[in-house]
Amino acid sequence: MSCFSIDRVCARRKIALNIKEINQRIDDIVEEKAKYHSLSMSISNTINHPQQRPETSSFVDVSKLCGRDKEKADILNYLWGGSGEEEAGEVIPTISIVGMGGLGKTALAQLIYNDNEVKKHFDRVIWVCVSDLFDEKKVARAIIQGLEKLGDGAAYGLESNPLQFLLERISNSIQGMKYFLVLDDVWDGNKGERWEGLKTTFKFGAPGSRILVTTRDVTVAKMMGSSSSQIIFLEKLTDEQCWSVVKHIALEGRDDQNLEKIGREIAEKCKGLPLAAKTLGSLLKNWTCLWRGEISNVE
Repeated sequence: MSCFSIDRVCARRKIALNIKEINQRIDDIVEEKAKYHSLSMSISNTINHPQQRPETSSFVDVSKLCGRDKEKADILNYLWGGSGEEEAGEVIPTISIVGMGGLGKTALAQLIYNDNEVKKHFDRVIWVCVSDLFDEKKVARAIIQGLEKLGDGAAYGLESNPLQFLLERISNSIQGMKYFLVLDDVWDGNKGERWEGLKTTFKFGAPGSRILVTTRDVTVAKMMGSSSSQIIFLEKLTDEQCWSVVKHIALEGRDDQNLEKIGREIAEKCKGLPLAAKTLGSLLKNWTCLWRGEISNVE
């Protein structure tokens, strides 16, 4: 056997060992994730409110989203449709996306928010990350900043204003305006009285205005004003959909038969969670780059 053939055999053996190692690492990650989830849920239940969470934004890489076409279509139908209550000026229809952590509630809301037809349909689209405890003054300031397109400096000037001033400013800003407001990551279902003040202010907008809420708790969705028909429950992705996410991130759309087997095994370990598919897809991508570097060096 030539030296060249021996080198090729050695390279393939390294790849096999690396595949075995990455499988073990993924098993360890999944196991640790399960332990962490149980611990975090226990702590959350003990202190009766969620841990501080990172702030979300409206920006998203649409090309990396997968498996939510039906949910998107359902939400868009709600956005375009009307209701008797709305025509009577009693309420602004509120649609809620509900599901456990990691299912992609925020990603779906980002997908809707950035849809070109949505931006054309509404006079103004506003994104507000609520998270943690519901602070009506903080939410009101964020809404004003989005409505009036204020810079950080001008928005900072709102800090000292009382709630009444903020609510009046919102009602004045949305007079005759058809707006779309996204309230992302709403947690606190015990603050219904705080939400009512804001909710009453929103009715001054033009007919056709809509509110979209994301939350883990169906109780919060109902508190925010969503009827049963206006709640979208997110289900887990199929293994095939998880594989599509992993493939897109790890292989960047390329077909690679050598890595498809391990990629599909990884997809099964995601348990239907898009966030897990993205995380493990990124890990596989890093290993793929490493392998290709080793093969290049041998050749």
